[in-house]
Parts: sequence; C-alpha cells; structure tokens
Amino acid sequence: MDERVVRVCAHHVLTPLADGSAENFRCVSEGKSAVRSHDGEAWGLAEDFMAGIIAEPVEQPRAYTMALHSCRTAIEQYSHPLPLNRTQLVVSTTKGNIELLTPTATDDSIRLGHFAQQIADELGLALPPICVSNACTSGVCAVVDAWRALKTGMCDVAIVCGVEAQSRFIVSGFQSFHALSPELCRPFSSNRVGLNVGEAAATLILEAVAAEDIRPDDWTICAGAIRNDANHISGPSRTGEGSYRVLDAVMRDARADDLAFVSVHGTATPYNDEMESIAIERAGLLATPICSLKGYYGHTMGAAGVLETIISMQAVEAGIVPATLGYDNQLGTTREVSVSADKRPTTKNSFVKLISGFGGVNAAVRMEKGKEHVAASPISSASPVASSFTVHITPTGATLNGQQLPTSLAGDELITELYRLSKAAYPKYFKMDPLCRLGFVASELLLASLDEQRFVARDDRAVILASRSGCMATDVNYERTIVPGDNYFPSPAVFVYTLPNIVTGEIAIRNKYLGETSMYLIDATDAQQRQRQLHDIQQLAFADPATQSLLTGWVDYEDATHFEASLTIVNR
Repeated sequence: MDERVVRVCAHHVLTPLADGSAENFRCVSEGKSAVRSHDGEAWGLAEDFMAGIIAEPVEQPRAYTMALHSCRTAIEQYSHPLPLNRTQLVVSTTKGNIELLTPTATDDSIRLGHFAQQIADELGLALPPICVSNACTSGVCAVVDAWRALKTGMCDVAIVCGVEAQSRFIVSGFQSFHALSPELCRPFSSNRVGLNVGEAAATLILEAVAAEDIRPDDWTICAGAIRNDANHISGPSRTGEGSYRVLDAVMRDARADDLAFVSVHGTATPYNDEMESIAIERAGLLATPICSLKGYYGHTMGAAGVLETIISMQAVEAGIVPATLGYDNQLGTTREVSVSADKRPTTKNSFVKLISGFGGVNAAVRMEKGKEHVAASPISSASPVASSFTVHITPTGATLNGQQLPTSLAGDELITELYRLSKAAYPKYFKMDPLCRLGFVASELLLASLDEQRFVARDDRAVILASRSGCMATDVNYERTIVPGDNYFPSPAVFVYTLPNIVTGEIAIRNKYLGETSMYLIDATDAQQRQRQLHDIQQLAFADPATQSLLTGWVDYEDATHFEASLTIVNR
C-alpha cells in the first residue's frame, strides 16, 4: 500500500490565544502567551496556578463543545464533501469530560470512548471512532494512527481531533506532584522549576492520495512511531531511551540537514528537558534547531501533539523556527541542544514533532511540505495470526489457555488470588489501581504460560489494549481526595493511575518491552462489535514494521463485581 500518500487537507486550532490556525500562529510569531495566573480558590483548589485557559465561556461539557467546534470548522475548510462511510474520526484526549465527574456521578459522557462516539455521531460519521488515550503523547499517537489507517486503506479521509479542557481534577493532580511552575514556564533553562497547564482543541483533516497527486504546497506525513522506554510510569528514562527510539524510527529515511527543527515536548520540568536533550544527542540531532511551544499555551496534554504539529507546519511555511518562549538563554541541560529565546530563519521544509508522557510512552511524527520525499518510510501490511495462548478473567473465575484455574474467591479478592497463583513476586502490584492490577495479573498468567525467555529487553512486541470504562473507578477515588484544607494535597500516587494507558506502561516496565504501547477506549457493549474494533486497532499496530508480536486484548474494570480481562498473543 506504499503508493498511498497521506496529505493534510485542512486544520483548525482553538486556544486561549485565538480561534483559528492562522490567528494562533500570528500570536505565536508575535511572542504572545496565553498563560495567566488563576485563582485556586475559585477552582476549589488550595493554591493559585498558572495556565492557559480559554476566557470566553464555553458550553458544558467544555471538552466536547471545544472538540466539536474545532472539527466542524476544519470540515468547513475541506474542499470536498466528506465520504461519511469512509471517514475515520481519531480522537486524542487524556480526560475528556472529566469536569462532569463527582464522587457519585459516573454517567457515560465521562467514558472516553462514549465521548468520541458522541462527536462521530454529531458529525454523521458511520465508522466507529478511534479514541486513543496515551497520556501526553495522545495527540501524536492519534496522528500516527490516522496515517496508518489511511496508508493501509482502512479509510479514505481521517479527522484527527486532540482536545483537553482544564479542570479542578487535572490541576489538582499536577499540584499533588508539585510539578507546576508559579510563573511562566522556562523550557530548557537552568532555573526551570515546572510546567504550566493549558487547554485547546486542534483538528487535522487528512486524506490518502496517489503520490503523483501531491502538490508542491501539500503537507505530507512521512513517518511516525510510538515506543515505550520501559522505565517508570511517571518518570522519563534517564537515557532518553523511548524518545531516542522514536526519533531513530522517523529519521531512518531522512537526514538531519533536511529538518527545519524538532518541535520537542519541552515541558520545563527538570527531568523531561534533560531526557529530551540526551535523546536528541543520541539521534544525531544536536545541531538541529529545537523549540518548545509550552510557553505560549501551557501543556495542553491530549491536544498538545495535534496543536503543536499544526503550529509547526505554519512556522515552516513562514520560514521560521519559533522562539522558545520563557527560555532565558541559560541552558540547563547537559547536552548542548540548539534552543533559542528568539525566532530564527529557516529555509528547510520538514520538521519532527516529538512528545513523551506518563506510562513511559513516547511518540514522534515527521512532516514534509512538498513532493520530495512522499514515498518515504513505507509501512507494513500484516496478516496477523492469533496464538492459542489466551487468558480470560471475570469476577467469578479465570481460564488460561482454555483451562479453568483453581480459584475460590470472587471480585477484587479473586484478582489478588490470581496474582499469588501467578507467583509474580512483584511488590509494585499492591500500589496499582484496580485496572492495572487486572491487566497486570492477566499478562503475568499469559506470559508465564509461553515458552519464551522473559525480562530481557525486546522491541518487537507491542502492548495494545482496549477498554470501555478505562480508569473511571480510580477517577472517582481520586475525586474524593481533592479536599482543600490544612492538609491539602491530593494523592499523586492515586492521580498517576487516572490515566488509562498506565496499565500498558506497567506491563512494559515489568517485561522490558521497548516497543509500542497504546490504550484505546471503545464504546461498544456488543462483544462482536468490540472484537471488530479491536481487530482494526491491532492492524494499525502491525502497520509498524518493527512490530512482530502483540500482547493485546480487552481490560475493563468498572467495579469489584463488573470487570473483564481477555488477553492473547497475536503474531505477524
């Protein structure tokens, strides 16, 4: 399918700076920042915080309203009627409509898969949406998934929408980590102390065309990759392993001299910026300009990858490398990366968007304007074969490779009974949330039954999971901890597990898997429909030539009497 080339047809950005892509880029080129101080008490928080928040009232639920507006505005720019039966919506978000959550309210609008389905329904799209929630990498992961879906012929048009609306829930979590800067963040500076949060909705419309139909002004996606660093669920690899691996993958058919810049994650946290500098050095890109956009918008999480890709496209078109707003010209990383507080000229026509997130996941995409490298970085067309190794867990029992396991307990106690039966001897298990415990135990039972060496680094196996409820049970538990007072700080140990993809990170860390990890949220309640959607997601993972095997399946935890894990190994 290499003859299919993916190009950008339209885009839109909604941020606190402006409504529209061109207007947002104008603000960036003029050095304007959306980051302001916000009254913590007004948000039900114990401390004030710096963030980029849309000032105009947005109808609740805010994330849904923002996403729908961005999608519709981008569609208005698309030059043809959408083929509704062949248009794939790909949504990236970390928390979606989390503002609707209360300690007792868990309606379907909070489920991320349902959130995506509502947008697809409103747009009149027939294909089930893909909703990827891979922490802060979600936006780039969504672009990669859309690229793969188009290249392999799963659809003809893809709408990629990244969205995040800030809330008391999210801000309190970063406060619990003491990760927020009390002033404008300072990416890569020696005196950086933390990040600012932000919100945005950003949409790309992509289509697949023949290579000869690419025009000189077209933006094409040349390569994309997702990798785990198998290091820690909330801390980046000190060697930049995951970021280096995605940079290596997307630059395999390109030269450093071809790049205008690398749009880095650049959160202004001490470990992130240092990790990225190491990865950039390892990838041979120290001389390549880099820039961070966090000083303009704050960290927009699930929207960041799409937002920053669109701004980067416009920067290349304008012939500039954006200034890293907040950088004070005092480099604070051990590697001499090429970062600047001033915008710089460029004549190059391509860039890389690099990003990383909790759960150990890293992602990158390489974009190019024009026809020069439209056939670069082919992807694979796989015929996966499911193995006979399977595990299935429900609240009343478990089977492994078709055999009933000897258990006597039920509910949450059953999961821990299975953990002991697996003989994993992994103390971190007791720190995990229920979703991670379920997924971890299922993976332990399954992998222990295989005739293969374990706990040695391997990069050919991906962990691809899907869920309906995600981490809603933990969301409710965390919400109850946000109680301002003398002893305020909600638990960071609980907050980190309010990201659905942490279960994939736990499995990758345990098994030293350095391949792709992704978590998808599916709204389907019908088992056959669920399986069809999971099959399509697995096909997307196999589009990466590096992936030879998947640990994959369904992991869903609603409460102690409603959960299910069904995992298997699928090989190329």
